[in-house]
Amino acid sequence: MIAKVIKVDPLKESRAEKSFKRVYFILETGKWAMMDIVPEYRNFKRWSSIIDLVERGYEIFVEGIILMQPGKVDADSPVEITFKKFEITKSHEKKIIQESLL
Repeated sequence: MIAKVIKVDPLKESRAEKSFKRVYFILETGKWAMMDIVPEYRNFKRWSSIIDLVERGYEIFVEGIILMQPGKVDADSPVEITFKKFEITKSHEKKIIQESLL
C-alpha cells in the first residue's frame, strides 16, 4: 500500500515504554493512519531517513505500508520511499489533497 507521510510529532514520553515518535499518514484509499516508533527499537533504522526528510519539510510517499488494524500502521512494514504519488478527491470533485501524478 502507498501512503503519504503527513506529519511527525516530536519525541514523546510514554508511561509504559520508552520515548516514541508518532507518525501520521494519508493512505491511497483516502483514509488516515498513524504509527508509533521507538528510536531504541531495531525497526527505527528503517524509518529514520523517512522521518528525517519529513521533519526537514520534504513531501514523502512510501510504499509497502502494512496495517495492523484500521488506522494503525505496523512499524515493521517493509517501507521504501516511492515516486508513485496519488490524488484524493471527495465526491463533487472538491480536492482534499492534490498531487501531480507521475
